[in-house]
Amino acid sequence: MNLVVGATGLLGGEICRQLVAEGKQVKALVRSTSDPVKVEALQRLG
Repeated sequence: MNLVVGATGLLGGEICRQLVAEGKQVKALVRSTSDPVKVEALQRLG
């Protein structure tokens, strides 16, 4: 399990995408004020 802090940011989002592409399990930490569109995009990664 990998924890990515700041997952809706530019770097954090890319790290999440790469980890998922490698078949790794990811837990993303986002702020309650994060853009809902970005949060939904992360959820669609799996």
